[in-house]
Amino acid sequence: MKVDLLKTTSGHYSGNAYLLRGEWNRLDDVNTLIDCSSDGQIIAAVEALATGLGKVPVEAVILTHSHFDHSGGLEQVREPYRPAVYARDTAIQGCSDLVDGQILRAGDGWLEVICVNEHSSDSVCLYAAHEKIIFTGDTPVRVLGAGTYQQEFIDFL
Repeated sequence: MKVDLLKTTSGHYSGNAYLLRGEWNRLDDVNTLIDCSSDGQIIAAVEALATGLGKVPVEAVILTHSHFDHSGGLEQVREPYRPAVYARDTAIQGCSDLVDGQILRAGDGWLEVICVNEHSSDSVCLYAAHEKIIFTGDTPVRVLGAGTYQQEFIDFL
């Protein structure tokens, strides 16, 4: 799985956004955006990447939580790409609800949803076991405890 940290130059306060792609950009890989920053600048960052011939550059969006710095650019991402959207906040129109333990396809791999209520009531962490990567949004890693997730995250660092 390729993981790209998407940078914006707008100067707005914004959370990190990541695009997950398959190693070979195959048709069955799912280009997945984790969070979408706070403005439409993320589109230019996505368009600068090779996301696969004949593929939609963003096929799915997973929000780690609904705070504006992580979800504010959602409508700008929805316009050109029409992705499936996943979030725990059911107030976000047109999204599928995330549940603890759910497994989602991302890039050429899989993400496990870990529901946490530490940073916000709708926070999730996303764990890619094969790559030993965890996307925490704004959730402190200490919340995950001393179990498998934390150890594998520390090993990854």
